[in-house]
Amino acid sequence: PNRSERARTKPNKWRGGGLWRSPRELLHLALTDPLTGVFNRRYLDQTLRVEFDRSKSGGEAIGFLILDLDRFKPINDTWGHRVGDQVLCQVATRLQRTVRGSDHVCRYGGDEFAVIAPASDMRSAGLLADRLHAAISDTPFIAEGNQIAMTCSLGVASAPENEPISADELLHFADRSMLTAKRRGGNVVQLA
Repeated sequence: PNRSERARTKPNKWRGGGLWRSPRELLHLALTDPLTGVFNRRYLDQTLRVEFDRSKSGGEAIGFLILDLDRFKPINDTWGHRVGDQVLCQVATRLQRTVRGSDHVCRYGGDEFAVIAPASDMRSAGLLADRLHAAISDTPFIAEGNQIAMTCSLGVASAPENEPISADELLHFADRSMLTAKRRGGNVVQLA
């Protein structure tokens, strides 16, 4: 067979040598953080707007939380990035085990995670934040034989059903609250 006939009979491969992926696999790769397995920032930005609009049209509140690990850099500096990566993966697992099935856990960036909590007013979002804080702070992490105590700071915001704010403002309020928690010394939940 000539060259074009051989090309048609070979399995679909791309230049990197990997097999082509299905559209479903590509979507998963595009929306998932490759290290922790939770949703990534792209998913967060898209889903926050969708859930925000859904909550407003349904007359419900929506909660949004940002979690920042306190003093995470010394972990990488002391034990290396491999241990730091293992801690981040364990943090993601603990967060996923703690939230409700309708909540969305996302990696916000670096050592920050976010949770979109549909149908959550400030009270229920605050209770969720307390559970997340306990899940991270109450039990040390084990990575490569090292026992690592970790704390976190959480910023919590909620858009009440009748409040005329946007999804971007909700994110901003949670972020500002998390920064306030950090300024207070960390290891605290701060409501917007």
